[in-house]
Amino acid sequence: FLAKMMWSLIAYGIAPTGLAVWILVMSGLRPCQRIAKGVLNLHIAVGPLQITLPMLLALFSLIVWAIESPKVFGTVASSGFATTADHDYKNAQKWRSERNWWILNFNLLIWITNWRVNGLLTTKDVEKKA
Repeated sequence: FLAKMMWSLIAYGIAPTGLAVWILVMSGLRPCQRIAKGVLNLHIAVGPLQITLPMLLALFSLIVWAIESPKVFGTVASSGFATTADHDYKNAQKWRSERNWWILNFNLLIWITNWRVNGLLTTKDVEKKA
């Protein structure tokens, strides 16, 4: 149950939010970029460790990606199943793992891109002021 909730959160919450923030950043419109920067510059502190939201989400995605990758690239024997239902069940699990892996790839890419583009825009703004 908890794993299903996590995948729903990633697929329907974190990834679309990352895409929306990316669209705002890449729009070139100052008001949209300010909104995106507000989200991208949110800091999360745990003791002395302080990271931004994109760093946290990219790290989370990387950890889950590392856990999910062996499921995708592990081999499933095509023979030796007791019934066709067993074979179908194993194929459904493999398909679900592959789908989750691709969602994680997208999520990881979009949040690392948001992190990097925000850094570039911040540097550009600092240079403009100087």
